[in-house]
Amino acid sequence: MAFRAWIPSPGPYAQLQREMNRLFDTVFGRNLGPGRVRAACVYPGTNVRETQDAYVVACEVPGLEMDDLEVTVTAGQLTLSGVRRSSIPDEGATLHRRERDTGQFSRAVTLPGPVQSDAAEATLSNGVLTVRIPKTEESKPKRVHVQVDS
Repeated sequence: MAFRAWIPSPGPYAQLQREMNRLFDTVFGRNLGPGRVRAACVYPGTNVRETQDAYVVACEVPGLEMDDLEVTVTAGQLTLSGVRRSSIPDEGATLHRRERDTGQFSRAVTLPGPVQSDAAEATLSNGVLTVRIPKTEESKPKRVHVQVDS
């Protein structure tokens, strides 16, 4: 008995698959690496770290000034919004490649615990916005003295 390889027929969904592949290639490009996916989907890139008495949020906002940014802290959430302005002159220039987005953006970050929103501080240095949000007294770790029975 001879064996033959089974090759599935394209079926009705083959055209749909080709069109979806074409669409994604058009929007994201063929050589899309993991860094480009993250950069295209999430702006600004953000790190959140916890210290003994505060949460510190660092956001990458290269080329922006504090006048372009708005930082809001509410109960348990930090919201960063702003505008990235175009640096391309409108007249007399030929644009060959454009990868830097412009326009309004907004990013909300949920904080890990309760905070004192009225005591938050923000600084901008070398394209990195750093927001320090103190924890509430109840959420700070407390040392408990242990007594030993004799």
